Amino acid sequence: MSVKIRLQRHGKKGKPFYWIVAADARAKRDGRYLQKLGTYNPNTNPATINLDIDESVKWLQFGAQPTDTARNILSYTGVLMKNHLRNGVRKGALTEEQVEEKFEQWLSEKSSSIDSKKSSLEKETQLQKKKALELEKEVSAKRKAKAEEALAAEEAPAAEEALLLKKHLLLKKRLLLKKHLLLKKRLLLKKHLLLKKRLLLKKRLLLKKREGLLLKKHLLLKKHLLLKKHLLLKKHLLLKKRLLLRKRLLLKKHLLLKKNNFLHIYTMNTQDCFYLGKIVSKFSFKGEILLKLDSDEIDFKKMKTIFLDIDGTIVPYAVDNIKLHKSSLLRIKLENIDSEEKANKILKTKAYLPIKDLPKLNGNKFYYHEIINFTVLDLSLGNIGKVKEVNDQTSQPIIVVNNGLNEVMIPLVDDFLIEINRDKKTLKFNLPEGLTTL
Repeated sequence: MSVKIRLQRHGKKGKPFYWIVAADARAKRDGRYLQKLGTYNPNTNPATINLDIDESVKWLQFGAQPTDTARNILSYTGVLMKNHLRNGVRKGALTEEQVEEKFEQWLSEKSSSIDSKKSSLEKETQLQKKKALELEKEVSAKRKAKAEEALAAEEAPAAEEALLLKKHLLLKKRLLLKKHLLLKKRLLLKKHLLLKKRLLLKKRLLLKKREGLLLKKHLLLKKHLLLKKHLLLKKHLLLKKRLLLRKRLLLKKHLLLKKNNFLHIYTMNTQDCFYLGKIVSKFSFKGEILLKLDSDEIDFKKMKTIFLDIDGTIVPYAVDNIKLHKSSLLRIKLENIDSEEKANKILKTKAYLPIKDLPKLNGNKFYYHEIINFTVLDLSLGNIGKVKEVNDQTSQPIIVVNNGLNEVMIPLVDDFLIEINRDKKTLKFNLPEGLTTL
């Protein structure tokens, strides 16, 4: 699988923001990636780049090929320089100490050139702002001067005429206001008298209506009481009929359940269940069976139903009775399995329970299905990859980890496991040196 170091676009329309990622060459541009190495923001001047140099050098050492844009960014941040120096260490021309000294010297020179560029850009922007402000001040001063000259020429002859007109208009307004107030007072008096007459008429009409309403209410109450009695009798009869119908339906359901060999076939997959164990043998002529447990964390006393894999279909069976036969065997009596012939049909079948019935585990205890797709971290190596599967068929359970390039086998030993974080979906290990390369 060829790996490329390339840009993955994010951000708004017109304001792009890129992630620098190591991804499979066959993956889409904005699709899955193996590792995020940093970010690139071209919206600032100069562009801001945050990059994990050591991780980028690792991917180059593994043979990852950068795109043209990514190569320019790696060159700008010194990743290609450090990779070149690391190749010198591999050939024996340099030591690790010489590599670090040369790389730090290169970084200091690069940072000084970037700082000088930033200072020059700031000076240019300040000069442009000053020039723009000076031009605006000159234009505004010219406009003010022209406006003042025009006003002075127009106001001189017309000032006296304007004063006389203002006085005349004020006198007219005062006379009009007085007349308007007198008219308002007369109208208000007339309205007040009319309202009084209307209120008196309304009160007389309301008294007559109230007397008629009281009679109507009395008659309506009588009718309402009669209707209530009639409805109560109807409800009582309906309830009796419903109770009889329910009893008949319950009897029919009970008879149907007895005839069938299983309760109901649910549309449930093995992915929604966890493996409980396997039916290994019969126990009695009454149809009792022995089930070999695969898990020690199950409270079998609370089990009311178990699910059996019959010809690829998950079928539920009700549990009549259940007991612990030995340390890893359960003695079970299933409903409708009441003979040796019926018990023979379900021998060697796998038994399951819904995942939701599993008790929650705390601390470093976990179920194998629970850690699928968890990220595996090591104290010295860092991110190893994601859990693909757990192989518990061997004497020692083994975690199969996929890191994008190959698969790593890690034995599930309590001394190796340091911490499990269910919120972040991570497993932290302290693995011996050389274990991941086996």
